[in-house]
Amino acid sequence: MAPKLILFLCLIIVFILVYFLILPDYQAVKEIRAKIKQTKILISQEGILKERFSNLANKYQERKDDFTKLNEIMPEEREYLLLLVQFRNLASEQGVIQSGLSIGGIQAASGGEKTNLGKVPISLNITGSYSSIKSYLRALESNLRLTDVTNLSFSPTQREKAPTEGVSIYSLGIQANVYSLQ
Repeated sequence: MAPKLILFLCLIIVFILVYFLILPDYQAVKEIRAKIKQTKILISQEGILKERFSNLANKYQERKDDFTKLNEIMPEEREYLLLLVQFRNLASEQGVIQSGLSIGGIQAASGGEKTNLGKVPISLNITGSYSSIKSYLRALESNLRLTDVTNLSFSPTQREKAPTEGVSIYSLGIQANVYSLQ
């Protein structure tokens, strides 16, 4: 009976040692393995995200010129001075005289849906021959800056104001909206 009791006590001692010494370490190892598995998943997701970012960066570089053109069509800032210069240059290139340009404040673009597109109302008057006014309107139409003409008023000037003989001089009033990002 003594050997059975010694064997039983040895088993109880082994069980107690396993329970108090080995089992906590086993649980710690198990938790560490779970953390390692989660870390590997995060690392693989990070690799996927890096690859996606790299692809997007490459696509951006390929289309960088398009983004530059879009920024020129609808700049993000209210560049009123740039508007003034653009319309003055357009007038001088087409041989008309720009006698006035007024720029209104930026307004939300209509359409009912919430967007960050804003419109800036402008009003300007130009004077020139019929052909030069016509070429000005063509240039305004093909200008890179997005412009919607909302109203045109066309009238001949008085003869005493006409600087040249034999050429009819006309006055054109333009009201338009120029768009930008808010």
